[in-house]
Amino acid sequence: MKRMHWKLLAPLGAVALLLLVAANLTPDTNSGLGIWTEEMFVKTMRTGKHMGAGRDILPPMPWQSLNALNDEDLKAIYAFLRTVPPVSNRVPAPLPPSGQQLSLE
Repeated sequence: MKRMHWKLLAPLGAVALLLLVAANLTPDTNSGLGIWTEEMFVKTMRTGKHMGAGRDILPPMPWQSLNALNDEDLKAIYAFLRTVPPVSNRVPAPLPPSGQQLSLE
């Protein structure tokens, strides 16, 4: 299993700030999970890949813990998220802080 971490490129003693932004998990079709299928959601929780096949999912999404759930439980989470009122809230694209790079092992 891949373990994700931030690799610090700044000199020792420098202060690094990390801003974590959670994804929009509402069913909004423009900025949330509105176009996601149940299959895409389950595959994402199993693989840690955006939409089941894209870029790596970054913290704070705890997919490594959620991938231990069975399909029935993941489908129940997906069904619940579909009941939340949609909120239009586009979040910034994943980007490591200045002076750092995302490293995958």
